[in-house]
Amino acid sequence: YASFLIDVQNSTQSGYTQLQAAKRANPSFLERFAIFTLEQQHIQQASHQTGKATDLVAYVESMRSYNLVYKV
Repeated sequence: YASFLIDVQNSTQSGYTQLQAAKRANPSFLERFAIFTLEQQHIQQASHQTGKATDLVAYVESMRSYNLVYKV
């Protein structure tokens, strides 16, 4: 639902509010992974929209986190 609000309705504030509520709702492992993936996508989209490229350190850290989650 948060992704729908952010991407389709362009209501980023409401979408991030829903995302934070989902994080507090004691999500399962797969739900936490979906939330993590959604956050990473929106961070990358925001950096492209503002014209700033994601710096190397942030990219390496996000890839490390993704790979650790993938292994688990």
